[in-house]
Amino acid sequence: MVASAGNELQTNGTERKRTVYVFCSVVIVLAVGLIAYIWSQPWAHRVADDKLGMAAMPIAYLAIAGFASALRIVAAIRTREQESSESQVPGPEEESCPVWPIVLLSAVILLAAQVIWLVDPVVMCALLVLLLMRVARITDWRLLSGATIGTLVLLYVLFVRVLGVYFPTVWLP
Repeated sequence: MVASAGNELQTNGTERKRTVYVFCSVVIVLAVGLIAYIWSQPWAHRVADDKLGMAAMPIAYLAIAGFASALRIVAAIRTREQESSESQVPGPEEESCPVWPIVLLSAVILLAAQVIWLVDPVVMCALLVLLLMRVARITDWRLLSGATIGTLVLLYVLFVRVLGVYFPTVWLP
């Protein structure tokens, strides 16, 4: 059997851990920087109808992303310490994540950002659920249709009927 040169990504454990460290560190730095930027803006201090303020949700999301990244770094350090203290036989190589789903999802998100004012966000979220399930190679039509329609109905009931949030263009009455 002939090995194909250059077609497979050859990584070892230290390169994967370094990738985790770099990614999580970048997320933490971006989260802290964006939180500081948000608080420096005059709109962040306006009180909204929900008494939380206009910056509450972006700051909460950024804080959660930064905290989760910090926990991932701590977990990576702990596993590295455990691996160095134990002399284990290396297990089978893990399968790497293909790049094309990430590129496809990024392209869809960028396209969605361009047409968000033309398409109802509830419908767009339901279609994104359908796209993500197709990228994950789910082919059962009952699951595809049920999750897509269920997401659409859940978002519509939650946002439009319960919370009274009306989007710029609404296809649903």
